[in-house]
Amino acid sequence: MKSHTQPTSPVSSSGLEINQSLIGLELGPTDAGLIRYLDFFSNQVPFNAAYFVHVQPSSGLLHSFLEQNKESFQGAVDRDRLINVMEQKVIQDMTSRKEVYVEYDVREGDPLEQLMQLDEELKTDLVLIGQRTDRRSAAILAKNLIRQSRGNALIVPQEAQPAISTILVPVDFSPNSIKALQTAIALHRQLKQPARILCLNVYTLGEFSLLPDDPAMQPAEAVFEDTIRVGFAAFLNTAAGDYQEHVDIVIKKKMGNSVAKTIQEYAEEEQIDFMVVGAKGHSKVHLMLMGSVTEELLDRNRTIPTLVVK
Repeated sequence: MKSHTQPTSPVSSSGLEINQSLIGLELGPTDAGLIRYLDFFSNQVPFNAAYFVHVQPSSGLLHSFLEQNKESFQGAVDRDRLINVMEQKVIQDMTSRKEVYVEYDVREGDPLEQLMQLDEELKTDLVLIGQRTDRRSAAILAKNLIRQSRGNALIVPQEAQPAISTILVPVDFSPNSIKALQTAIALHRQLKQPARILCLNVYTLGEFSLLPDDPAMQPAEAVFEDTIRVGFAAFLNTAAGDYQEHVDIVIKKKMGNSVAKTIQEYAEEEQIDFMVVGAKGHSKVHLMLMGSVTEELLDRNRTIPTLVVK
């Protein structure tokens, strides 16, 4: 483990504050974008500490082979060398590191298991992980990490741009949606440049949705949307309070058989550059259950940084 600077006292703020963050580095293509995004994000939101970790996957035969041939394969098992590589990446791409207490660590084992162990040890507020566009395994790790982490999780796609001009919050009016919107508002309050908050509800007509192009369905759709607007007013009064004038509501009919696809297509059309989504409540058995819409959205999304709020 390697650390730099001294921890500072918590920053008082009416918005978001990250006392401890955990950042997983793969020592590969996603790292530069992830660190640059962290640099941008930590300049918007107070960060007290950032713990960078790389987990070297190990399996029985490979681990035994490397142990027996340490001298020949010293570069592959040299923790100090890998920590220095991590440090150089951060020095190159994170200008705000001088204001943040930084530690570096390299571990060996199952990546998910090691990250979850650190998450519990550090009592993290936020886990950050990069997402490669060409690897299904990375998406699986990201979803499992979100399920089991104790705090919020930020997934940063490889090609994400460090900017927040429009924040999309998909909602279903549940308590999880309230948390998501309140988190988006807290972030909005701290942004150095104003951003839009779009609160999106995707509705379905149930079995009547089998007739999507039937003109006779238009009155039913109008009634549905009027009802949703009434629900939105009550929802915003609870979740946003006096800040609701900064929130624009969007109502969309589900297209096809997927709410997540409708959300993703809308996000792409509107050039959304940040999403905040809610997750379901804690379970002692499963630690964390994500809703099916959130799960599918993470599968589909390959460009937009997404904050999953617990």
